[in-house]
Amino acid sequence: MYAQPVYMSTFSYRTSTFSTLTSTSSSSSLSDKSIFPQTFGIYQPSSKPHLVLAHSSKSSSDPFFYISIHSSFRSKPDITLHHGRSKAAHPLASAEFKGWSSTPHITLGSTRYGAAPTEALKTEGFFHRLHYFSLYLEGEGRRERFEWKSSCGPEVRALGHSTGMKLVRVQTREVVAAYADVSFALYKRGKMAFLDRGNGREGLGDEWRVMVIMTLLAILEQRRIAASTNAATIVV
Repeated sequence: MYAQPVYMSTFSYRTSTFSTLTSTSSSSSLSDKSIFPQTFGIYQPSSKPHLVLAHSSKSSSDPFFYISIHSSFRSKPDITLHHGRSKAAHPLASAEFKGWSSTPHITLGSTRYGAAPTEALKTEGFFHRLHYFSLYLEGEGRRERFEWKSSCGPEVRALGHSTGMKLVRVQTREVVAAYADVSFALYKRGKMAFLDRGNGREGLGDEWRVMVIMTLLAILEQRRIAASTNAATIVV
């Protein structure tokens, strides 16, 4: 079994992890210190559930991030984000679905060298569900709450599609990220954009961006599992 993550009150572990990665990254990004591009696609290049993040469908064979998914293998995290084109690359974060409600718990950093901080992605509402998480922002010196909400607003439509989700920063009510669902595409599952920069804003940092990606991936995986379960029930 891999080492189990534990909750921590300090953030020195993951701060050093992400500062090391950003100082060595050479990808096209939000700034010369970021490991993430502003806009990118989420692709499923094979029949396996594993995903990649890439600039376009043409570059999906050479992605800048690889996502391994092992929902049916309890000896591994359900989702792992790798900083490279394959599962052999350095793990940036992982997610486990825990408890009867399968609440996603996101671990920022790798548990390879011991415990790492963990944050939960929780759900509120029934007819109008939203997913939320909180994270300590180094630049702000405080913990803030962020909410994923279903949307067909301008932030989603700007990605070229009509439905998806937006991420709201509760403290300021700003939309700081958007995701668009992509239908009827062979490999592409969705498109995402970070909106935390621009208009004089410095951005919320790569640690926050990893958390945003991981929470989004957890939501998408929960949907995939639910759809598979429903399809199996109908067949039976």
